[in-house]
Amino acid sequence: MLKIEIKNVEKELKKVEKEIKKTVHKKVKLNAKNLLQDLKISTPIDEGRARDGWYLTDFTNVIINKLDASVEINNDVPYITELNDGSSRQAPARFIELNALRYGIPVGSVVTKK
Repeated sequence: MLKIEIKNVEKELKKVEKEIKKTVHKKVKLNAKNLLQDLKISTPIDEGRARDGWYLTDFTNVIINKLDASVEINNDVPYITELNDGSSRQAPARFIELNALRYGIPVGSVVTKK
């Protein structure tokens, strides 16, 4: 008869889970920063307000208790929706969604108007 005893499995699994969560959050942050850059570059420019209007939510509130993580990228310039609808010849309509889809499949709406 062969007996194999494994000790501290739960402890080790929790350690692995914590490392996975950290990795997921790092990847989310990196993707968000890259998407932010892509949005800035692809935003039509006249005076630069819309391009400079992009910002990322603060990551200090991201809790590492879940494997999933979300982030918001915002632009409060009043006419960003019109630009995204195609009002400028400098960028295609839906340039925001086109950029976002390069980083994964969104949950819910990509663009929401406040």
